[in-house]
Amino acid sequence: MSIKRIIAGVLAMTLIGLGVPTFSAVIPNASVTASASAEENYTMETYGDFAINKYSDHVEIIKYNGNAAKVEIPSKIGGLPVTSIGKVAFFHNKGLTSIIIPNSVTSIENEAFSCCDGLTSVTIPDSVTSIGYGAFESCLGLTSVTLPDSVTYIGGKAFYATPWLKNMQKENPLVVVNGILIDGTACSGDITIPDSVTSIAYDAFDTCTSLTSVTISDSVKTIDNCAFYFCTNLVSVTIPDSVTHIGGKAFYATPWLENKQKEDPLVIVNGILVDGTACSGDVIIPYFITSLEDYAFEFCYNLTSITIMNPNCKIADHRGTISNSFDNDNRLHMYDGVIKGYSGSTAESYANKYGYKFESLGAAPTKDILGDVNGDGMVDSSDASLVLTEYALISTGGNGNFSESVKKLADFDKDGTIDSSDASLILAYYAHVSTGGK
Repeated sequence: MSIKRIIAGVLAMTLIGLGVPTFSAVIPNASVTASASAEENYTMETYGDFAINKYSDHVEIIKYNGNAAKVEIPSKIGGLPVTSIGKVAFFHNKGLTSIIIPNSVTSIENEAFSCCDGLTSVTIPDSVTSIGYGAFESCLGLTSVTLPDSVTYIGGKAFYATPWLKNMQKENPLVVVNGILIDGTACSGDITIPDSVTSIAYDAFDTCTSLTSVTISDSVKTIDNCAFYFCTNLVSVTIPDSVTHIGGKAFYATPWLENKQKEDPLVIVNGILVDGTACSGDVIIPYFITSLEDYAFEFCYNLTSITIMNPNCKIADHRGTISNSFDNDNRLHMYDGVIKGYSGSTAESYANKYGYKFESLGAAPTKDILGDVNGDGMVDSSDASLVLTEYALISTGGNGNFSESVKKLADFDKDGTIDSSDASLILAYYAHVSTGGK
C-alpha cells in the first residue's frame, strides 16, 4: 500500500470522527548550506616560474609559467609553507612529465593538473587531505598514482579519462580509495555499494545509463553532488539511515527521482530534501528539515512562495538554490516570489543577500511545544499530517525523516513510538483548542 493511501485513509477517518474540516497539506523540505565569510587578505606575487597568492601564514601556487618537463614545487616561499596547488595551476601543460609535490601541501584544487598529457606518474604526499574536482582529469599518459591514507576528500572526475582509472576499473568497476567511491561509471545492472565505502564522490556514476538498481550499505554517510546524475535507467535506490548528506542533483534525471516526485514533489530522504524542483505554488518546509542543498528549487517556474520553518536551516549559498526564472543576459538565476521565515533566520539572510523578497513570521519560538512538529509555535492539523507521513514511511519499511528532537515532539502520547495514535491525539487537541477549549 502506498504512503499516500495510508495517510489519506487514517487522516480521513480521524477527521470525520472529530468533525474537523479536511485539509490538504504540502509537506516541504530542505537541503544544505554554506554561509559566506570574509576571505583572508593576500597578495599576488611571482616566485621564479610560479605565480602565487601569499597569505599571512601560507602560500598557494596559482599558476606555473615555466616550460620545464620536470617541476619540483617548493615547500616554502618567503619562509611560509606552500599548502595548496590552486585551481588550473598546471592546466593543459603538455610539456610536464614529472611533478614533485612537497609534504607541506594539504590540498590540490580543481583541475590543477587537468590535461597534462605528458604526466605519467604522480605521488601524493601524506600531507595532502583533499584532491579537487578534475584535478588530474584527462591526463592521458597518467598510468601510476600513489594516494596516501591521509586523503579524505576526492572530488568528482579527479582522475577521469586517465589510464590509471581505466586500469582500476578493470580490476573492479567500483573504484574505491580510502573509503571514497570515486568512480562507478563502468557498472551496469543491479549493484550493491560495499561496506568499505563511507562516501560516494561527486559525479561518481555520472551518466551511467546501464545502471538499474543501487543498494547503498549502511557504512555510507555522504552522497555528493551529482553522484547518480543522468543515470537514465536507475529505477531503484535503497538509501540507509546512515546517510546524513545528499548533495544537489544527486539523482537528477533518474526514473527513481521521477517516481518519487510523482508521490510527492518534495522528495525527502532521512530528513534531507533531495529535490523540490517539481514544486509549485506555496511551499512550506517543515521544522525538521535542517538544510537546503544546491539547486534544491532550481527553475521552479510556478513557485510563488517558500516558507522555511527552521530558523537555522542551512541554505546553500547559491542564487540557484531557490529560483523560478533565469536572466539570460546576465546569466543569473532569479526568483520573483516570496521567501518567508522567522526574523533573524537563515532564510532572511539568504533572501537579503540575493535581493529576494522576504516576509517575516515574527520571532522564532523560544521553546519546543509537544505536538508542534513543524516548529511554527502552534499545534494543529499540519502537525498531524506530518506525523502521519512519518508513520507511513516507517510502517512501509522506509526511513523516517524526523530528527531525534522532532521525534520527541511527535510522540504525543509518550509511548516511545510515532504512529496514527499520535496524529489522532494532535488532531483532537487541535479540535478542542480551535473550538474554544483550553
